[in-house]
Amino acid sequence: PHNITWTTTGFFSRGDASDDVVISYSTNAGTTFTPIATVDYNYGAPAGTYAWTLPLDSITLDNKDRAMIEVKDLNDGTKVRGVSAGFDIEGQVAINEPNTSGLMWTVGSSHDIKWTPTGTYSTVEFHYSTDNFSASNILIGQAANTASGVQGTYSWSIPTNVLSDTVRVRVRDAADPDVNSISAYDIKLVGGLDVTAPETQTPLIVWYKGENKDINWTANGAVTNVNIDYSTNGGTGWTNIVTNEGGHTAGSNTKTITVPDENSENCLVRVSDTAHSTNVYSISAYPFAIRPVITVTQPVLDQNLVVGSNSNTIAWSLNGSTKVSYVKLYYSRDGGAFTNVIDDTGTVPAN
Repeated sequence: PHNITWTTTGFFSRGDASDDVVISYSTNAGTTFTPIATVDYNYGAPAGTYAWTLPLDSITLDNKDRAMIEVKDLNDGTKVRGVSAGFDIEGQVAINEPNTSGLMWTVGSSHDIKWTPTGTYSTVEFHYSTDNFSASNILIGQAANTASGVQGTYSWSIPTNVLSDTVRVRVRDAADPDVNSISAYDIKLVGGLDVTAPETQTPLIVWYKGENKDINWTANGAVTNVNIDYSTNGGTGWTNIVTNEGGHTAGSNTKTITVPDENSENCLVRVSDTAHSTNVYSISAYPFAIRPVITVTQPVLDQNLVVGSNSNTIAWSLNGSTKVSYVKLYYSRDGGAFTNVIDDTGTVPAN
């Protein structure tokens, strides 16, 4: 409640109900008044005090001091009357969601803003800021307000052009900026990533040591700095390719790499947002192969080997690879499939 106070001057006491005064309020700058109570002229403690609980529908419009209090003599209100200066009667609003610490929302996703008003006013509007409304103040939208005490919900589609770790949301009376509520905790608005190559299940993708290959991804939002890693064991462990590489944009991105020296059929690629690498990343969906390159150096082109002879040298190069321990040897008689076994025991040292 709010106290209404008044003083009387001159002879007022008549010793009966005619001593009463009528207390009223106006929300339209005195054009009309609505009765609050009829009480004795010296009602309250101290005398001339009345505790008023404001009605829910008493909010004034336009934030222009349209509210007034009138105290008048019950018997002769046209002559014995006092009217206050103008003031505002405002509603209240409480933001219910988002209002939890640790929130992280991806741009392009949708999340609910929830609020509960006190008082009756028609429209609420929503803003977000990246500096707790010090200078940043961006309109999200408006919605019809709910009844006093009834929670409202507004679905916010997070714009893709905002990436920030310090976002807060505000709900306010669209007609009175003083009536507002701001979320208590920072929200992180982050981008999204989707690796698009290597990304084929069939046929198996094979990369060979020393080749130049593209890693492609799509960024939802301007994720400018990324880490790129690869795994040779299906994602159990990771090896870094680049860290905090800048210059990337929203939409399609490519990084050309020189294929490392590995020997695995269970490889994956991961691209992550450097600023939020634990939460914002994408891993290729299907395993692919990274293989060494073995080059046969003997026998040489057009060399003739005699049937039944021995001590014929077979030589090869691993082209710098350290990932091959043993080899198997085969030959072809027609330049086709290598189906003829020389040594398939897997015990021939690679070096």
